[in-house]
Amino acid sequence: MILLFSFFFLGGFSGLVFVLFKIIVFFFVVYVIMYINYCFFVCFIVYYKLLFFFLIGCFLYIYKRFFFVFFFL
Repeated sequence: MILLFSFFFLGGFSGLVFVLFKIIVFFFVVYVIMYINYCFFVCFIVYYKLLFFFLIGCFLYIYKRFFFVFFFL
């Protein structure tokens, strides 16, 4: 669902690659943080804080794309 959305609304193949790259980097960073931090509770908090910022970043990116599309029409 996310991949189809990104493919159609974020500029075709480049948007799809961008979203896949962000997801891979996000989970890699979370894995490194959980590997370094052995305390599960701290990792849990950091994971959801990163997830929150990641979702905000995706929303702002989509909003920016739509804003420029509607602004220049």
